[in-house]
Amino acid sequence: MGRDFKWLRRQRLRVLKSVILSVVMRRLLILLLGLLLGGGLFAQKPKKKPDEEPRAQVLEVLPDTPEAVVADSRRLSFQVSPLSDKGLLSQQVRDALKALARLNHGATIVKVRAFVAGSGDLRRIKDIVAEEFTERKQTLPAVSTIQVGALPLPGAQVVIEAISSEKRVVNPSGVAFVSSGESANAGAAAVRLQSS
Repeated sequence: MGRDFKWLRRQRLRVLKSVILSVVMRRLLILLLGLLLGGGLFAQKPKKKPDEEPRAQVLEVLPDTPEAVVADSRRLSFQVSPLSDKGLLSQQVRDALKALARLNHGATIVKVRAFVAGSGDLRRIKDIVAEEFTERKQTLPAVSTIQVGALPLPGAQVVIEAISSEKRVVNPSGVAFVSSGESANAGAAAVRLQSS
């Protein structure tokens, strides 16, 4: 019986050691996982400010184009933008204004006349002209728009005529606009003008 008691006691000690060892290992594992998790949270950068809604953008109010501009008739030059079929009306207007800026070589544009084909929005032309000239920090020209049936290039929605005030005198006698009257063709109109 003494041997059985010693054997039973050793078995109990082994079971007790294995239970204690498994509890200690579990607690160490939990502690290690807790430290790793805490370290990961600590390593994250805290946000300085909470997420805020972006501010609403306020669009700048564009100035109105003048009804008329005074210019010396001896310094006036005339340009016509090339036709373009690329893009919508607003893109074609911007392209035409850029082409006119290249054509007039730095002269001040004082008048813009836009011929808009089809169902284009005539009111939008003044806004686009005001926007373009304001961006370039140039004085605003007088703007007039005319609705036309069609332009010679399919897809073209606008052609723009510009009157510029040159730095030097280009028309020493000034400019006069004379009506040619009714005629069937341009040749007949020219003959009629020469005879009057």
